[in-house]
Amino acid sequence: IEERPFIHRRFQEMAVQAGIAGAELYTANHRMPEASAISGNKIVVSRTLLNLLNDQEVVAVIGHELGHCMHIKKHFALGAASKAGFIASGILSYMAVNKLLPEPKPQNAANEERYSRRSLFRRGAVKGTAAFLGAWAGGDITRSLAVAAREDEADDEGLKLHGDREAFMSALTKMAAYLQERGFRVDGHGYRNAQERSDRLER
Repeated sequence: IEERPFIHRRFQEMAVQAGIAGAELYTANHRMPEASAISGNKIVVSRTLLNLLNDQEVVAVIGHELGHCMHIKKHFALGAASKAGFIASGILSYMAVNKLLPEPKPQNAANEERYSRRSLFRRGAVKGTAAFLGAWAGGDITRSLAVAAREDEADDEGLKLHGDREAFMSALTKMAAYLQERGFRVDGHGYRNAQERSDRLER
């Protein structure tokens, strides 16, 4: 990013403001307009993003990623909570079906063994399906809550660093339009679109 000194200078200023020691900024050749915070206080932005956005918009996106760096341990914990929600939902669903599904009785002693095997298979299939569906639904809910919490926090911290809500919203809008034009999924990090994020930051 040496060819765009404003971005590099603002990155350094924001890293100092955020109290992030040893922050580093890298670029990557990627067809998507992306930026990511990775371990070791490193921010990676794609060349596609740099070509799509102006300097102020890039700085706003980097500010958001620095917001993730400020709370990286908490955000890892939120990710772990999401996985725990997936497991817990599956267990609870299995227990609920096991409680509600009555134990069938064979009609007579002659077919008791055959009936018992068939019943066991059916009950196992039903309980397994319930556990899978419960885990999927519960995991999706906890994942969405975790994503919302960490993205909201990064939005808030990033705004304090770059101080340019309009540039951040413009960046999100351009990124969403780029993806939409190429048939990629556009869902605002899976929980909000650009306008909803803008409205929340205004409050």
